[in-house]
Amino acid sequence: MSRPRLLLLARGARERLRLVDALAATYEIEALGPDEEALRALRRSRPALVLIALAEGGAADALFTLRAIRTEAGQPPPVALFDPHGALGAPDHPLPDGIFTGEATPEALLAFLSALRAGARPRVEGPRRKPSLLRRLLGR
Repeated sequence: MSRPRLLLLARGARERLRLVDALAATYEIEALGPDEEALRALRRSRPALVLIALAEGGAADALFTLRAIRTEAGQPPPVALFDPHGALGAPDHPLPDGIFTGEATPEALLAFLSALRAGARPRVEGPRRKPSLLRRLLGR
């Protein structure tokens, strides 16, 4: 049995590698960086799910990409947002099919994506990441 395809859109290379490592055993992953064309990859690979990982301060870019996927012709796949930094704010945004905020263990992320594939619209709040040393020194 083949694994379902997942289109992963993540700006940071470290975040992208961490997510690929967590999900590679369950999903066939196509991971894209910030300069790669998401809609072209969506048409080419026909994924079962799309996961958009938000970068710090990158909520506007992620929502723009999400809107573009939603307006794609045909039946677009379920789209989930992974927001480890809390850039989106409250996890009740109506546009994505699922939102995972905060730090995610591989098991929690797999359970979240399984619920999304089953047709649910999961909203999961994990523990927040600790701010970086620089942010703590600057008091942000």
